Amino acid sequence: MISQPLRLPLLSDIRLPRLPRLRVSGDAKRPLRSWVHGSIFVAFLAACWVLFFLVVQPTVDGKADIRLGADSATYFQYADLIRGHLTDSNQTALISFGGNLLGPVAIALLLKTAFWVAVFNCFLFVIAISCASQIRGVNRWLFFALLAINAETAVSLITLNKEILALLSLVLFAKYVHSENRSWLLLGTVLLISVLARWEQALAIVAFLFFQRNSSVFSTRPKLALATVVVAITLAYPLLLRSAAVDLEGFVSQGEGGNTIAVLDRIQASYGFPLVVMPKILMNLAGRLITPSYFIGDYLSEDFSDLQNQIAIHLHEIATVCIFAVALARRKLKASMPIPFFIALYLIMTAVSPFIQPRYEYPIYVLLALELSHKEGVLHGHGAEASPGSPL
Repeated sequence: MISQPLRLPLLSDIRLPRLPRLRVSGDAKRPLRSWVHGSIFVAFLAACWVLFFLVVQPTVDGKADIRLGADSATYFQYADLIRGHLTDSNQTALISFGGNLLGPVAIALLLKTAFWVAVFNCFLFVIAISCASQIRGVNRWLFFALLAINAETAVSLITLNKEILALLSLVLFAKYVHSENRSWLLLGTVLLISVLARWEQALAIVAFLFFQRNSSVFSTRPKLALATVVVAITLAYPLLLRSAAVDLEGFVSQGEGGNTIAVLDRIQASYGFPLVVMPKILMNLAGRLITPSYFIGDYLSEDFSDLQNQIAIHLHEIATVCIFAVALARRKLKASMPIPFFIALYLIMTAVSPFIQPRYEYPIYVLLALELSHKEGVLHGHGAEASPGSPL
């Protein structure tokens, strides 16, 4: 019998037991992302509060002469007059054709101090972000990030202003538009908060609802609706300007400071609104950015203690132009879609103003941020998938 040679086992023959692979599941990643997002959100609010105690509160206490809020001091003064039953010969109505002070003055009367106003504003901001997350397809953290990069958002959180009311009302409006079962209570809330912010915003929402009715000839013809608004303003504005029933003297006088806007206003007053509507929309969105020479000339010699008009508003203009350009590039501005149609309607209606104030277009920034944070291929109102339409 021939014996077999002794064979030693090769290293490759030795099988080691496999160790379990360490994998991070999607469920584990999600809390980590939420924690990071939440930390950034808290850090943003903390930075706003640092700005409040460094700038806003010292100004309120008379220890500093820095202006951050646009009209905060005016709103507090009106509240003091009402609270003390005082009279002022220069005092105007809280709501008029040329302005609306109702919301901010009401907040000042209820909360009394700048500190509690800031607390209230932050509360409204949290509600707005939460409501945005309830709109199908909206990424609330992207929406928050887009709001945070606009300087006017921080200003709206720590000063007495209308923008925080406009922010909340338009998020609720978008929620109403995207709802499959629209609530009358939600719509009433939207209109109430809009009136507290600016009556023009409430009027634009009513006009939107009129044009979007299923029985309306305009519901499938958005360009016809927008053209109708332009024609109506073209005919109505000169008549109102010459009418004794509506006093526009103070309203128009605000636009006399700029040469270009004064020329456009004269054309508008002579039934030329279709000729000036696009230039005025551009000026409302971009502000001083359309005249770069300003920033290497007069800008450097102006008073930089006015942080609102020297820094915050220009950062807002940059953010607005950028987000508008991105929305156009991503084909997010189609007139057949409800929110983009409202954006176009609002821009046209606010272009009638005889003065340029980019801050008044902050509501447009909010809606553009919502559209950009909205995922592709989701519902766009009435529970139906959005159909392609023509750009604005």
